[in-house]
Amino acid sequence: MTVWHLKLFVDVAELGSISAAAAKNRVRQPSVSQKVAELEKHYGVLLFERLGNRLHITESGEKLLDMARDLVARFEFLEEFMEGEHHRTRLRVGATLTIGSSIFPRVMQAFRSQYPQVEVYGTTNNTAEICSKLMKNELDIALVEGRVKDPELISIPMLPDYLVLACGRGHPFFSQETVYSHELNGMEFAMREQGSGTRELFEQYAAEQRIAFRTVFEYNNFDAIRQAVSVNNCLAVVSARLFEDAARDGGVRLFRNEGADWDRTFNLVYHKNKLINATIERFCAVLEQFQHQGGTAGVRMYRLANR
Repeated sequence: MTVWHLKLFVDVAELGSISAAAAKNRVRQPSVSQKVAELEKHYGVLLFERLGNRLHITESGEKLLDMARDLVARFEFLEEFMEGEHHRTRLRVGATLTIGSSIFPRVMQAFRSQYPQVEVYGTTNNTAEICSKLMKNELDIALVEGRVKDPELISIPMLPDYLVLACGRGHPFFSQETVYSHELNGMEFAMREQGSGTRELFEQYAAEQRIAFRTVFEYNNFDAIRQAVSVNNCLAVVSARLFEDAARDGGVRLFRNEGADWDRTFNLVYHKNKLINATIERFCAVLEQFQHQGGTAGVRMYRLANR
């Protein structure tokens, strides 16, 4: 028994004849008669009786008719919905919090401007959560600054970035031209949450330099980190892109690692089995337009020396 059987049965019942149902569905009358007979055989009941020249639905047929109408209507809705899906173009993009607070809005705006017909969904979270969403096919692609550990995910460097040490006017480092790595010992930091690529890179550096710093605040919100730097006189290690305006205004001082230990890239990440369709390719092309936009032009960088 198929939906086609039920549809022909409903049409025969509503139109009152085999010929009318056949004409409506553009099939031959014997085909309709055969499907109705197969339906009767399947359920073991008589659905129609012929009295004179007219068909009359039986009591069993009446009981089937209401349910058959509902099933046929649901199936037709499904067909229409999936036909719409066939012509629908969507892109689900994730970004880690650093990227989401800096370049991501401009990338998405550029993509939506160039391809307004694409339905775009964007979300931000830390590296671990974004990678988890890629693994579960909740996202098509993502931009992350952290190291991707899962071998099922492909990571392609796309945009240059680097971390800086940020301090506010009330911090002793603000008057220094150079900060040495050993001076970070015992200092109070506002840190990103566990799972952050930014935090992982700094903690790796701190371990190599044998720096024992103090985590006073832990945030997944960059406005809160900015406040911790400017109001609470904490240090923070963040992407230079996030403090560029405050640095230009003179509210914070940024120290760049002289050994390039904090240099990194923003990476395009996707599952290795993901079909790279035309929409994803177009997004990558838009992303390439931002490769040479460092975002920190005109910002003076001070020196962080490794010793």
